[in-house]
Amino acid sequence: MGNNKVLAGVLVVLIAIIIGGYIFYGNLLEEATKEPSQNENIVKEEEKEEPVVKEEEKLEINATYDSKIVYTSKVSSDTSIYEADCEKRGWEFNECGSPCGPDAEFCTAVCAYTCEKPATKIETYTDIILGVSFDYPNDMEINDKDGGLRVYKWGPSQAEGTELYDGMVLSFMKVDNTDKLDLEAFAKLELENEIVFESEVVKPLEKITHGLITGYEFTTLGLGESTSFYFSNSAGEIIRASYFTEDPLEQGFDETMNTILESLKTI
Repeated sequence: MGNNKVLAGVLVVLIAIIIGGYIFYGNLLEEATKEPSQNENIVKEEEKEEPVVKEEEKLEINATYDSKIVYTSKVSSDTSIYEADCEKRGWEFNECGSPCGPDAEFCTAVCAYTCEKPATKIETYTDIILGVSFDYPNDMEINDKDGGLRVYKWGPSQAEGTELYDGMVLSFMKVDNTDKLDLEAFAKLELENEIVFESEVVKPLEKITHGLITGYEFTTLGLGESTSFYFSNSAGEIIRASYFTEDPLEQGFDETMNTILESLKTI
């Protein structure tokens, strides 16, 4: 009987030890697996490093010449804004161009981001249908659709589908002379028609020679200032050449147009 009491007491103690151990280790496991408290999250957020914000790259232009733009000698800078600006100008970007001007006697041998005007060549264009030939720089575009001919170049600020405010255009068109007027009378009638459409006469009708061609010319102001030059080709057909320039960035459009006109001849 006494032994049974002792045995029962030992069992009670063992059960108590087991239950206590279970409760103790269960609490430790719960602490190890539970989510961090709000305060702990705040501390961890404060410990994070602030992201480094890259300063926005700014377009830097050190010098401007007729044939070159010198941006910067800091060639470790991002090239994208310089390439975009040069592309807008229609020139060629150079990652290691010369920082000096074209007339410099001495120049430091360092690289600079530059935008350089591509070398142009003079080519001859001949249109058999219109019976006209002329020389032009090969950086100009030529469009010969619908029986007409247009030679043009847009400046960097010119937008498509708008009136001309930066560029140069020379167009040729064969015109109908159903009344068989002579060249001067036909040009005079064309000027009168321009006036009817509320164009202002800037230069009156005059006889003029461009290259090897003599004809009649006048200048009017409508949406823009435009000059019309009437002449006869070798077949006796009347051709109208219209030209106008706008050069806000002083890229020499007037000089280029005069050079083209001075090369005109009929075939």
